[in-house]
Amino acid sequence: MSTTPYPWDDAYIVEYNRETPADLSNDRLVLYTIPQDPPPEAAYRSAPSSQFAASYLHIPIPELPIQARFPVQLPKDVDPAFRQEVLVGGEIGLQLSTCCALEEGYSGLTVLRRIATTVDDVSSVMDHLCYGKYVWVERAWFPGENMHKARRPSPKHRVTGFPRSQLLTYLVEQQYRHWSDITSSRGEVQLGHLIGQDAAHYQVNYRVSWDSLYLVAIRRRRSKASDGSTLWFPELEIRIP
Repeated sequence: MSTTPYPWDDAYIVEYNRETPADLSNDRLVLYTIPQDPPPEAAYRSAPSSQFAASYLHIPIPELPIQARFPVQLPKDVDPAFRQEVLVGGEIGLQLSTCCALEEGYSGLTVLRRIATTVDDVSSVMDHLCYGKYVWVERAWFPGENMHKARRPSPKHRVTGFPRSQLLTYLVEQQYRHWSDITSSRGEVQLGHLIGQDAAHYQVNYRVSWDSLYLVAIRRRRSKASDGSTLWFPELEIRIP
């Protein structure tokens, strides 16, 4: 056992050794240190710091909870006074993949028929909310994206008697085409791209498929289209089964 003199005269720092304890016969203060093996150098070189810390300290990285739900961020100028929930069998949320699967391609007529037979109260008329010959629709806003590039005027097949099912069909179309543009070959997107800073560090790279997107409400913005029309967009929710 070795002792190291300290700046003050009456104290020693001693490396603890059970076989050869410190000699306390001189009545001086003894401070013990307990040696620890350093972590392997290979761990520093091969693993990222966050992964290394979790493995070395034996802290398990938490997984996404079952049936987790993450709301997609709304634009800053969303109209808080208007929100029409989309119900399916009395439950909030229309799974977009039930309207149109990625592998089958988009068909407006097919989507309209599926919405008409799936969503509650889709036959209600929206003439008092949608004026003129066109209805302006946008897709959901994802962090870092420019919503102005997503605006699109769609013709109203009925100038009067415009049904809610037709507006939902246009919203699904916008979202479907955008998802097809941003997804990988497997049709998946990282969760962090969809909800931004709301995703915890261990959730950012979680892969989300088209099956996880749910349209929970029809929303509108306070800003208007170039012709003064209302801008409609879907309120989305990411649901992890």
